[in-house]
Amino acid sequence: MEESDRSSPSTPEILSYSADEEPLELAKKAGKKNLLQWMEITVSEPEKRTVTSMKVQDTFYVYLIETRITDNSLACKGDGTTSLWRRYNEFELLRNYLECTYPALVIPPLPEKKPSYLWQGAPTDKFDPEFVERRRAALEIFLLRLAAHPILSQDRMFISFLQQDEGWKETIYSTDFQSKVRYRNCPLNQGRS
Repeated sequence: MEESDRSSPSTPEILSYSADEEPLELAKKAGKKNLLQWMEITVSEPEKRTVTSMKVQDTFYVYLIETRITDNSLACKGDGTTSLWRRYNEFELLRNYLECTYPALVIPPLPEKKPSYLWQGAPTDKFDPEFVERRRAALEIFLLRLAAHPILSQDRMFISFLQQDEGWKETIYSTDFQSKVRYRNCPLNQGRS
């Protein structure tokens, strides 16, 4: 074997990939075990919105989720950043999906939807700025804990939650994860006296 055919142990492996490969596949090839090794995730700017449907007003907060690919070798499309808005109930939907899909794993908890404490004069208004900020911070921690998990961070619905603005709910419902919920909640001794 000639000297030029040998690769030195210090030479980094160059990953070859096609232009249509997604960063998740590239990260797997590069041996990245979770999203936080190659992506930054932030939840910021809670925004109060009101929607009127059939003469009924619904007021809620949405949270801006921003992701940025931090490993330049994985940023194959665009600049590697995404920004999208999510409601709290979409976080709940993601968590329910993960609980049903991975029943043996501990899924991180979500913050409370509404303030439920009455001690020390704490506000009980779900639109209180302090409550909204605490919930925003807790939602970010929820996403970071998912992104740090070696299995949950590889789930396509989780990646989609972070990057797919339109049609995410339809995509997750198409998995039919709700049927697993109904099956899991059925008692084993149903019909027995």
